Parts: sequence; C-alpha cells; structure tokens
Amino acid sequence: MKIAVGFWGQPRFIENPAVFNGLNKLLFSNPTYNVDVYVHTWFDENGTMIGSNWSNVNHKMNPKTLDYIFDRYRNHLKHLVWMAQPNFLLDDRFKPLRQQMYNHMHTSTCMVNDRNFDALCSQMVSTHEAINLIRNAGIEQYDWIILMRQDCCLLTLPDLTTLDPNKLYCALTGPESIKDDYFIFNPKNSGIFNMVDALQTYKVTNYNIPNSEHIRYVQALKYVPLENLISLNATTYTVIRSYE
Repeated sequence: MKIAVGFWGQPRFIENPAVFNGLNKLLFSNPTYNVDVYVHTWFDENGTMIGSNWSNVNHKMNPKTLDYIFDRYRNHLKHLVWMAQPNFLLDDRFKPLRQQMYNHMHTSTCMVNDRNFDALCSQMVSTHEAINLIRNAGIEQYDWIILMRQDCCLLTLPDLTTLDPNKLYCALTGPESIKDDYFIFNPKNSGIFNMVDALQTYKVTNYNIPNSEHIRYVQALKYVPLENLISLNATTYTVIRSYE
C-alpha cells in the first residue's frame, strides 16, 4: 500500500524527534506501507515563528530546521519546499474574508484580530501548498494521503488497509469543527484541502465562528457528506518543548 505523508506549516520544535519517532514506528518500519514524504514549511533561518494569540508561539526559527528534516526523512523525502512566511494581511486574495470577520467581530471578539487572521491564512495556505506538492508528483499513485502538522506526534493509527476510501478521517473537536492535527483521506477527496479556495469562498455570519476549524468543516462538506466525516480514534499529542 502506497502512502503519502504531507507536512505543512511552521517547523515548531523541530529539534524534538518525537514526530519522526512516532511515524517511524507506525508507518516507515511497517512493511505493509510504502511511504513518501512531502513538506511545505515556512522557514527563514533569521526569522521568528509567530502564531495566534492562543498558541503562545513566538520564538526564533531553529537554523538547523532543514538539516533535521533532511536527516530524519532522507529515505522517504520526495519534495521539500520552504520559504519565509508572507504577511498575509497584505494578500489581496484574503482581504474580503478579513473584512467579513471584522464586520462580525462581535461573534468572537477574542479571535478576530490581525495576528490571528495572519495565523489562519498561514496554516491554510501551507496546507494547500502541501497537497499541491503531492498532486504535482502524481497523487493518483497513492492509496492514502496523511496531511499533518509538523508538531503533531501520532502515537496510534488504525490499520490503513481497513479504512473506507470514501471517508475523511480526522479529529472532530465539536459541532461543525475539524481540528488541524492530522487528516487521512483517499486522493479522490484531495479537493477538501484546496484551502485557498476555502478562504475565498467562506461566508461569515452571526451564527458561525470565523476560525480554521469551522472553515475546514465547511470545505470538507463540499466533497464528502457529513456521515463520511469520521473522528479517528488516534492518540496524538503536540510537541511543546525542545530537546535541546
């Protein structure tokens, strides 16, 4: 069975090998799986990672980031793309959404500010670019795609040979909410992760919460029915501290 793992987003705590160790145990060392790795990441060796207000991320990039990625995934790495994170407040593609959010900021005042909007666009655009890397390599060659954050450590996974290709396996965190830790899906449903389109078509109202979890949920329902959104019983944790 051929699997593509796509990493996206900021390389938070990249020096901690926990994410690689988890994947090595669950996927790389399993003879059932033939695994390729693709990475899209925001990286500037002199830059600072700044996340949303609630993530408490505000620290210098590790200058050895690319070395860590190459060294750990060298036997599986197909494509790595890195670039300095843009200022998405200046991106004309997302200005209509930003205006909508501020027009409805009374629905969630703690979430609507420039820092959080920039973080929202950062994760969505990087997710979009990660799936495009796999598409450009020939997405149809893979049985399953796993998209995940670079700081999400998977401790358990089901047998991928038993999953239903019509379903999206993810972390449902509440009504109309899909968390960003990981997603497992068949290539035919890769349109779910056209996140630039999601940001451009999302409509903010008085009755929804303008955050990534809800935008992701709305986008997913364009491609799979609600009953095919499966909250996967996978054990994960987020790497929160450095080894060094």
